[in-house]
Amino acid sequence: MKACLDAIRKYFDVRNEAWLNGHASTLRDFLSARRQRILEDSVTAAIDLKRRAVDVRNTPLVRTHTKIKAQPLPRDPQGTAEDRVYLVREHVTWVYQDGLDYCTEARIIWHRQHWRLESDNWCLAEAWESDEISLTPPRLTELVERDVIPGSVPERGVECVKYDRFRAFRYAELWWNGWNPNFPRLRDDCTNFISQCLLAGKVPMKQKSSRAEGWWMEIGSAPEAERWSYSWAVTEAFRQYLIRSLSAKSVRKPEELKIGDVIVYDWDGTGHVHHATVVTDFDDHGDPLVNAHTNPSYHRHYRYLDSRAWTPRTKYQFLHLQDNLC
Repeated sequence: MKACLDAIRKYFDVRNEAWLNGHASTLRDFLSARRQRILEDSVTAAIDLKRRAVDVRNTPLVRTHTKIKAQPLPRDPQGTAEDRVYLVREHVTWVYQDGLDYCTEARIIWHRQHWRLESDNWCLAEAWESDEISLTPPRLTELVERDVIPGSVPERGVECVKYDRFRAFRYAELWWNGWNPNFPRLRDDCTNFISQCLLAGKVPMKQKSSRAEGWWMEIGSAPEAERWSYSWAVTEAFRQYLIRSLSAKSVRKPEELKIGDVIVYDWDGTGHVHHATVVTDFDDHGDPLVNAHTNPSYHRHYRYLDSRAWTPRTKYQFLHLQDNLC
């Protein structure tokens, strides 16, 4: 087992270097000879997409740092002593040159990796990693560590309040890579997380008896109970609620947004949104940087060009929340 773990650590060391230099081909050396052609696109895709995003932004990447935790998974009954399967949590941080300053982006990526002993070397035979289109498989959800950080349940809003952008920002910074135990963690968690951020910012919760009405969550409810409105956890319903009930303004340019505003994403240009983020910073060009789940992201460039969910048809909607909410 130690030899396999050493191979995993070395793989992620090389992957860390590849983030910086763009040489994703160096990961081929770890691939099983039986599966190399099939695996190559899978293990190099994230590196290639990140380099594309860096080139488009024209914001040089100057440093990367990766931390991993590997957890063995039960062995396949059909497998052999030469097979090992691990769930690996990768926490990767990128540092960019941003004008005369530097900015930091971070992300949590989960990997399910099947390693096989071939000619006395541990080789990667199968690989899966999380992103906006490949969510954590249900059978692995309970194994992914929760990273519970001490915190409290955000206060429920009153009838008419001033949106507290700092509180929403602070919540997004605290929980971007963790899950508040007072809320259910959903497999597709992006909108649930953004709703929590807005609730922390004192956006009034509108409790209704129907899931199709209002914007609400029963604090402490279990995921299987589904005790929340569609607008709380479904991105399209959330977008409609912000516009119709909170009078959120759809602005034309991303630089018109403020900290605590929301961006929603239509990956295939059909008019139906699939993903939501909250603005937590701006880069030197005035572009928003965002925090998000399901794939936990910290100060990620809003365009998501390094996501496999992104397509040339991707459309963004920039939603500016009013300062006074009722």
